[in-house]
Amino acid sequence: MKIEQIQQVIAVYRAGSINKAAQELYLAQSTLSSSIHAVEQELQQTIFVRSPGGIALTDFGHSFVRHGADILNAHQKILTAAQASGMFFPGEKLNVSVSHILFINRIFHQLYGKYRDKNAEFCYRNDSQCRIIEDVSQGISELGVLAMPSILKTEWLALITSHGLEYSVLSHEQAHVLFGPSSPLCDHPQDSISVGDLQPLTRVSSRKEHPLFQQIDNEISRIFHCRECIYADSQKQIPEILRETNAYYIATMNKSAYQKKPYDSVIRHLLIQDAPFSFEFGFIHPSGQSLSPAAAEFIELICQAVR
Repeated sequence: MKIEQIQQVIAVYRAGSINKAAQELYLAQSTLSSSIHAVEQELQQTIFVRSPGGIALTDFGHSFVRHGADILNAHQKILTAAQASGMFFPGEKLNVSVSHILFINRIFHQLYGKYRDKNAEFCYRNDSQCRIIEDVSQGISELGVLAMPSILKTEWLALITSHGLEYSVLSHEQAHVLFGPSSPLCDHPQDSISVGDLQPLTRVSSRKEHPLFQQIDNEISRIFHCRECIYADSQKQIPEILRETNAYYIATMNKSAYQKKPYDSVIRHLLIQDAPFSFEFGFIHPSGQSLSPAAAEFIELICQAVR
């Protein structure tokens, strides 16, 4: 039995249901159910009585929760002592791969600043959706954060699952158009715009390596009747292209995430009022694996930023 399994049992007890606990732990419900069952099999005891009305602890379950809480308290004291002495422990290691999302870059550096004097081993990769999936599936990164359009969602979810990964949604977002100081959109009198208003303008996008993501990008071009498109080698180049040209970029722009510090001093954005798709922030990690303490803290900081 692992520490993570004790944490999971107590999380289910406190949440009152496996479904709620799975959401709090960023696990699939089936994964959490299997983990609880494995503990019961190992101990040859029933911890929870399951019924249509919910779950309840058995007499043994009450003992497990009481003693399990003591174990978790002791475990935390060990980690605290290790941290105080400057020793490395697993909660100070974090490898992530992320789409080029500026506020998430800032969150990572904020978290790194918290641990940099404690022998932290942090690694941050900005990359394409395809490579983020590969990084996490190959164990290069513990988790990946994606900004994905709802277009062909069934297909890109299947691609993620085929790599042995789980996907969790962090935030649903409306589509926005981003543009620089040379764009004619600067004279737009309202804070929203229609799809038709963008038809005569040049679009910016990044090159896609995987056929599925190429198909999604082609569909966006079709929706906006795109006549011309500038293709950047990576998403990192897009802000500079927007500053130097009159082109636009389709993305999302969470107001809460950029409330304290704007996205950019000159790049503006407008809500696309009739966009037939939306975006969502989500993260992926290996199926059946709990997040490390640092990874869970990273995800929680993202959730706080977009609320």
